Amino acid sequence: MAPTAGTLHRREACALNTFPPELLIQIFAIRPPQSIQFPPNYTQVCSRWRSVAYTCPELWTTLTIELLPALKTKADAAYFEEALTSWVLRSRSNIDLTVYGPFFREGWDRPSELQNRLYGKVNRKIIVKFSNKWRRLITPYAWDAHNFPYSLKHFAALEELQVAVGTCLLSTSNHATFPKAPSLFKLNLDLPMSPSFACLESLIPETVGDLTLSSAPSMFGVSEDFMRGFLQLEQLQNLTHMDFSWVGWTTPHVLSSTVLPHLQELTLGGTITALGDFLGVLTLPSLRKLSLSTSRFDGNGDHGPVVGPALIDLLKRSYRDKCGLLVLSLTWMLARDINSGQAITLEALCHILSAASTITELHIHSEGHTDTARLMEILRYDGLSPEKQILPHLKSFSAESLSDLDQGYFLDFIYSRWWPDGSQPVVGVSKLEKLILSGCTLTEKTREQLDTCYNEAWEDMAAGSHIWVARGYEGLYKDDSSSAHCMKKVMNE
Repeated sequence: MAPTAGTLHRREACALNTFPPELLIQIFAIRPPQSIQFPPNYTQVCSRWRSVAYTCPELWTTLTIELLPALKTKADAAYFEEALTSWVLRSRSNIDLTVYGPFFREGWDRPSELQNRLYGKVNRKIIVKFSNKWRRLITPYAWDAHNFPYSLKHFAALEELQVAVGTCLLSTSNHATFPKAPSLFKLNLDLPMSPSFACLESLIPETVGDLTLSSAPSMFGVSEDFMRGFLQLEQLQNLTHMDFSWVGWTTPHVLSSTVLPHLQELTLGGTITALGDFLGVLTLPSLRKLSLSTSRFDGNGDHGPVVGPALIDLLKRSYRDKCGLLVLSLTWMLARDINSGQAITLEALCHILSAASTITELHIHSEGHTDTARLMEILRYDGLSPEKQILPHLKSFSAESLSDLDQGYFLDFIYSRWWPDGSQPVVGVSKLEKLILSGCTLTEKTREQLDTCYNEAWEDMAAGSHIWVARGYEGLYKDDSSSAHCMKKVMNE
């Protein structure tokens, strides 16, 4: 007699119940819980599974707090607070906490004023009550950084913090000091308003080595007055990473010369004039990674290509013996369109890359009007003139939105820097290991040649080579009436 559906179900349930807790935990860890609003299904299958999950501290190290539509009364708020408290207590280790602002992620309904008050009260109580548990903390804009020193006592485990900084109405003498956070290393300060640099001085502990300033107050970003004071902050001397995504003014200004001895990574974005002024005063002897981007609106465009000379001078000031720059990323820094100016001319780029011969990764994002033929000519390795070569150690190159990527000069660049492992390598030149093209117009012949490289590399890999071409797009050809877009990756396996 064939077993019934009910019999099969009982057999399956019996088999699942025999799973040892260690195996269940490994399965649960594939998708650990993150939000009370969306609990994982395995906590609702049966009491045994729920008990196993609740008694595994490693599953409860990430928590997202968000406003629930069901939060309407004080009783709802008490239940919400109790559920959050239980979550935190399940974890014996430190927790990464993200608190969303007072809005509903699902749907278009706006929360009522009562819901906003209840939600704000609950998340503040949780943050303050368990302030010694947070490893990473991302707070909503509703909680301004100026309120932190008055609300929180001690951040024993805090390593990363993101918080908004509103308009500072306090005098310099009344600026509150940051709460004790002996382990805080990564700090992200959102600047939706116009804080003073003196205000930031009290909000950046000396332990911070990775600083991000974002969400600038106006379309041009922070002002030159802010920057003058900011560059004088003593805390900057401790930084190893800095991300200043929006500096902006459109007339030249003189800033104070600043040496940041330990800064290894710098990400800088803004107007061309501001970038030129900023780079023109920095000395960065430990710089290893530099990412630059310009804003799409840059005043009247009378600034000229000032970023190129400023960057060349920065490299000369920073490296007395040998350049240590390894990664360079340029977004909209070359010609962006026919009518707007350039931040860096191709000739200046040639001088920059000549000075930074240690670069192993180069990323260029264009707006489509860069002289691609000249760019490829600069990057191509000429084995007949090794003394004039650019970037002999280049291993990774990515390009986005380059136009007219014709098979001639582009393939000359590829074949000058990539070769099958069975062939004779070019002496003194690193082999290209990663190639990424995105939004670039490629001819059919160029794609065929790239496929040849891909197939040759697969053969090399079969012969034991560790460097090969991976077809990273898997059919990601996107044809339209004007062009075909292709992404292809060459990576080190």
